[in-house]
Amino acid sequence: MSDKATKILGFIAVVPGSINVLCDGDSCVVTGSEKKMKQYIAESAPEPGVGYRITKARYGHVFQAMKMGGTYSFDQESFSRFCPLAREDGIDVVDFTPEGQRKPQGTGIPLMRVQWIPDDGNRSRTRQGLVPSRAKRRLGD
Repeated sequence: MSDKATKILGFIAVVPGSINVLCDGDSCVVTGSEKKMKQYIAESAPEPGVGYRITKARYGHVFQAMKMGGTYSFDQESFSRFCPLAREDGIDVVDFTPEGQRKPQGTGIPLMRVQWIPDDGNRSRTRQGLVPSRAKRRLGD
């Protein structure tokens, strides 16, 4: 595994003994710190009482999962780690600008949704949109 592939972007929450991860709609949530993930779980977990195990999210795993159709929602800290690595791989990304987005009602944690969308040619890109926590729709699509 390359040095870039092992770079830690942040943290994800996994249900022990399964392949299930904490998601916002259909995208895996990545936070920049364990503390932020614990906060997200406390405020937004769809299944209260589930004993999530917090684990590191590495660039190589996220990149491969995205190429296979996985979608991720990053908080600002983890997105700032993802961007330079993704740009090195030729992925078009936009800046994270939560202040320019409509605020969700109730509790909300700004997240940047990133999804792999192949171009007509050989190059691929991502689509981003800020989503409020527990959102059921994509903004910016």
